[in-house]
Amino acid sequence: MIRLLQALLTGAFFTMILDFLTLLAIKLHYLERYGISEYYNTFFAEHQNPYLLLALTLLLGVVAVYVRSQKLTVTLYGLFFIPVLLLLIPSFGETAGKALLQRDNVRFSDGRHVYYGTLFYEGRHQVTLFDDELGRLITLDKKDLKP
Repeated sequence: MIRLLQALLTGAFFTMILDFLTLLAIKLHYLERYGISEYYNTFFAEHQNPYLLLALTLLLGVVAVYVRSQKLTVTLYGLFFIPVLLLLIPSFGETAGKALLQRDNVRFSDGRHVYYGTLFYEGRHQVTLFDDELGRLITLDKKDLKP
């Protein structure tokens, strides 16, 4: 029972490091590059996948506690940490941000105007959109948008 608890805590520790670094890279190299102001804690809280976090926690914890081969453990951890650390390189972080957050050909309406373009980021209270007609990034309040 103690080893199971140790596996869960160890897995959660390493999973949170991976999660933190991934979202930090996206915030630094995608959101800030395009001038999207979003508080990191809000961004972190909104972009969690509990199923992925649980699966990674179990996998990393079981590997850390139950696998006896250090070579295998280091290899498996490297397979997770190296791609995440690569996201700290600006071009990779921006590409990951685009893949996770951008959506093409979206339409928003506030009752008076209709906006078409590429959605760069959808936060709790605002939407950042590259408007095709205006040719620039605009920020819209979600409370003003019609469904």
